Amino acid sequence: MRTKEPFYDKIEKVIIIVMMIGMTVLTFFTVCSRYLFGFTLSWAEQLERLMMIYMFFAGMSLASMQDVHYRVTVMTMVFRKSPKAVNAIMWIGDIAMVIFGLYMTYLTGSVTASLIESHSVLPSLTFVPKWIQYLPGSIGMLGVSLRIIQRRYREIKGKKVSTTLEMEGGAGND
Repeated sequence: MRTKEPFYDKIEKVIIIVMMIGMTVLTFFTVCSRYLFGFTLSWAEQLERLMMIYMFFAGMSLASMQDVHYRVTVMTMVFRKSPKAVNAIMWIGDIAMVIFGLYMTYLTGSVTASLIESHSVLPSLTFVPKWIQYLPGSIGMLGVSLRIIQRRYREIKGKKVSTTLEMEGGAGND
């Protein structure tokens, strides 16, 4: 039986889809206006860049949840004959990534806070505060850390559930 996916597991997918559709429509409109009418909107490129940044950091968080985040896996190939060593290396990689993600959340959060205080705006989108461009860095890196923790928690919880079922004789004895 398949359980329903919680709404918070869909957040990154929705952001990626919305941003990709927005970028595609805006790029199509910009190209058409340039070649058909000889003009472009000065703010279109800046908005596309902003959408790409949000999409990128949502993708990083989604990849972390699905255990395909960027990490060094050469060591797992070296120790491929020892599953315990590979598991330990993957745990170390995940712990390092969580620490790095939290540290980057702090750094990008500091930059975002200083930009909020400075009241800076984007050059082409003068009605958009500059901190909007730096916010996805904080949220995305926090998402990476939280999603790795969430994935590992679900793995541990799943192992405890299956181990309990096996001990009770409930796994596959129907």
